[in-house]
Amino acid sequence: MATQRIEDVSGQVRDLYNKGFTALERGKIDYAIELLTRCVEMSPSFLQARRYLRLAEVQRFKNKRGNWLTHVISSISGNSLYVPAKAMLSAGKFMQALNHAEKLLAADPLNKRFVNLFAEAATKAGMAEAALQTLEIVRETYPRDADILQWLGTLYMEIGDAKGACECFETLSEVKPNDPQVLRWLKNATAQESIATDWTNPDDYRSKIKDSKQAAQLEASEKAVKTDRDVEMLISATQAKIEKEPGNVNYYRQLSRLCTQKGDFAQAIAVLQQAIARNPGDPELEGSLSTARLQQFDDAVATLKAAGDAQAAEAKQIERDQFAFDDLRDRVTRYPNELKYRFEFGVMLFGIGEVDLAIQQFQFSQRSATYRARSLHYLGLAFLQKQLFDLAIGQLEQALAEVPTMDEVRKAILYDLGEACEALGNAEKAAQYYKQIYQVDIGYRDVARKVEQVYNR
Repeated sequence: MATQRIEDVSGQVRDLYNKGFTALERGKIDYAIELLTRCVEMSPSFLQARRYLRLAEVQRFKNKRGNWLTHVISSISGNSLYVPAKAMLSAGKFMQALNHAEKLLAADPLNKRFVNLFAEAATKAGMAEAALQTLEIVRETYPRDADILQWLGTLYMEIGDAKGACECFETLSEVKPNDPQVLRWLKNATAQESIATDWTNPDDYRSKIKDSKQAAQLEASEKAVKTDRDVEMLISATQAKIEKEPGNVNYYRQLSRLCTQKGDFAQAIAVLQQAIARNPGDPELEGSLSTARLQQFDDAVATLKAAGDAQAAEAKQIERDQFAFDDLRDRVTRYPNELKYRFEFGVMLFGIGEVDLAIQQFQFSQRSATYRARSLHYLGLAFLQKQLFDLAIGQLEQALAEVPTMDEVRKAILYDLGEACEALGNAEKAAQYYKQIYQVDIGYRDVARKVEQVYNR
């Protein structure tokens, strides 16, 4: 499967990626994981998103001080996904197995059992670089793990990186000094590296690009954090592409994104308006335009606050919120089958207390595989607000079935189920839900107090 770069993915995926990366930079780990997971679901071969997703998952795991006991618990709780994934591999359903492995890593990204499953599934699905990427991240935690070193060395050989393979097999030979198979691998990798260095330097890719300007642009585009000079260079290059291919909407998306990075929101909006004029009726483009306008509002609010004009900042914030509501309502009306908009509008309505209207939107958006679990969860919360506790429990139980791994979403659903059962006077059933959270995260909200109250009774 061909690897996708950021220029190759859709505008929607690119927006999600940019937001996810920004959230990760700002330490909003759970939000970053949510956005980057959606990127990977929509574009499985977008490795840049997958890399930052894995880094975010590892950071969250370390923040919670996960240890060997966590791995034991996750191995047990993850069997409902692990066992079917192994069966899928045997049946040749490699992408389905990869999706299961991704969900397992979301719960425990440093579980070596899950890592090996992911590496096997990704390799068989033709995504060796995705396997290598994850293994390299995990290797930082397990630098001398034999299985990981063997996987990495083999994959480096597969993609033609004999130098990387040599380094892995050298370390593996220290871990297993008397293993003849390891010595054969090391010998083969050393021979390949010797042949490769006779004619080329694999790190010096500039020499393979005759046009140094093109090389500089490539370097700038691949940087996770771009300098002002990088952005200006890429803007100029993208404008030239638009002049040559004025009908290519992807270049407009790219230029708008670069203008946003520069802080020139007015120009970003103008570029997207030009794109929409060329390609009317594109919900992705209109979504990008709305995002750019909201960013422009946010920038204006921040500027006013920095200037000490609190009253003007508050007025601009009100204007911004009204625009967000009106704009999203308008897009839902014009694109009634865009379930993403339905879900986002439902969240907005729920946030301002329009519960009945929110329920209508979530009943639509639950049809989307991407938004089903979250829509069901919100439906449960909406019924809780209306004190329709039996209906709330039904929706929340459906939501729970959609989230098999014990992540933040599942914990939130379990907690809300507990509260719904308490409201119905069923303390015993509530305790069962609270205990599931307590077993894996004693610090979650006030679940420790709730469980202790059960035992005190």
